[in-house]
Amino acid sequence: ERHLGRSSAVPSHVRPGQPGRRTSRRGTVKRLKWGLFGAVQYALSRTWDSGLSQRWPDRPAVNMRIRAWQWQVGVGLLLGASAWLLPAAGVGSPRASRIVCYEILSAATVVAIFLGVRWHRPQLSTAWLLLAVSQFLYFAADVTYYTSHDVLGDLRYPAPADALYLGHYPLLIAGLVLLLRHRAQGRDRDGLLDALIITTGVGLLAWEFLLAPYVHATDLEPLARAVSIAYPIMDVLVVAVAARLAVSGGARPPAYWLVLGALVSQLVADSLYLLAQLEGTYVIGAPIDVGW
Repeated sequence: ERHLGRSSAVPSHVRPGQPGRRTSRRGTVKRLKWGLFGAVQYALSRTWDSGLSQRWPDRPAVNMRIRAWQWQVGVGLLLGASAWLLPAAGVGSPRASRIVCYEILSAATVVAIFLGVRWHRPQLSTAWLLLAVSQFLYFAADVTYYTSHDVLGDLRYPAPADALYLGHYPLLIAGLVLLLRHRAQGRDRDGLLDALIITTGVGLLAWEFLLAPYVHATDLEPLARAVSIAYPIMDVLVVAVAARLAVSGGARPPAYWLVLGALVSQLVADSLYLLAQLEGTYVIGAPIDVGW
């Protein structure tokens, strides 16, 4: 009660002097979304704020910037939930709601990285800028894809959007490698061996379930086959860097866990998407989209 800002046990939707009334379905969805956002923001603040605030106790502006990433995570989860809750409340079609929420979140991520670099002035600003440009290419690829398919009716494959999707991978990998080199200074043979084992296992699975079907597909044009093979190869390269990052030594601030969690989420979603594409069962708005 104290953290939610309520002063009494009277429900917030009942005003003094008025009889209780049943809430609408839309009101229930709205309270559910903001309740989720508030719970996440409070949990994040309880987890990391105390230690960070002790480092800068007399700098309110710095503390505000520390809280900014918590708002980013909270708003991101709110938008992700809205993609499914808005259609359930009768607001917009499922496809339109999910595309709009998804693109807003994707663009907000680019802005958040640029603001973070400007505010915190990290030593490896180049690495973070590479990640920001990579995310911008990913956002541009999504806009191009949905414009071609939903507005222009262009269903060809490969399409211009695929060039942008594949183009974001080298920038992502380059940014992660720079972060990794900064964290893992000196030789770390044990960590390198662990990452190699993880990458080898994932690579074998990728070959068996994702690469081999496309290699042996006879109904695809050479260019379409090459693009289809390029996606899982790029994902395996990201797995290699992510695995090395996961087992590396050094401090593990919130940014470390956020980057690692985003990589795992994207890789799982990519793998499930490629499997669904092979079976011809993927549709926009499927549960797979939660990972992206």
